[in-house]
Amino acid sequence: MPGSDPAVAVCSIKNNRATVAGGLTAHWPPGGTSYLITSEIKVVNLSTGAIEYDHQYPLGNLGGQLIGTGARGDWVLVVASPDGRYLAESGIFSGKTTIREVPTGRELASLPGRVCGFSWDGSRVAASVSIDGTPESRVISWVDQRVLWHGSGVAQWAVAKPDSSDLLVGRSSVAGDWYDQVVVRADGTSSVVVMNGRVWSP
Repeated sequence: MPGSDPAVAVCSIKNNRATVAGGLTAHWPPGGTSYLITSEIKVVNLSTGAIEYDHQYPLGNLGGQLIGTGARGDWVLVVASPDGRYLAESGIFSGKTTIREVPTGRELASLPGRVCGFSWDGSRVAASVSIDGTPESRVISWVDQRVLWHGSGVAQWAVAKPDSSDLLVGRSSVAGDWYDQVVVRADGTSSVVVMNGRVWSP
């Protein structure tokens, strides 16, 4: 089965935990479009090695890559916050994301779109949202669902600057004919720092 061995997604010395994710590539419809999905999440205590949280996501029919047929699972792609406190479970087909607390597993919020990264303190997420069929990149305060920043294009990834409110968001057009990287601050102000490979000073 194509995929990846479990790997550490985030490791927080402060909170004494590591989040380990297992992923694989599935096709839907069978033989059709390929999707990267999350199969399992474990949260490990760094001091003791104990598993504090363990969740396997329903996979179902993986487009002919597993023995058996039946319904397709509710596939998700999971992103963990840098401090290991939260998971963003983005539905591949549902267009919605669940923010979950770990290790309790408690659902805290539901957001439209696909989340691709958290801020350093875990309070904000970068997401790609469809607005009347047009993709938009957003930075959202997930607790109260405020949109702090938005721009055109598809948010592909986001990286938090350690001990900072800055969130670096990588976005591109649907066609892939342009891309940039934007630093978004906690107050919603932003600076484009890379545009089509050209670096700009923030």
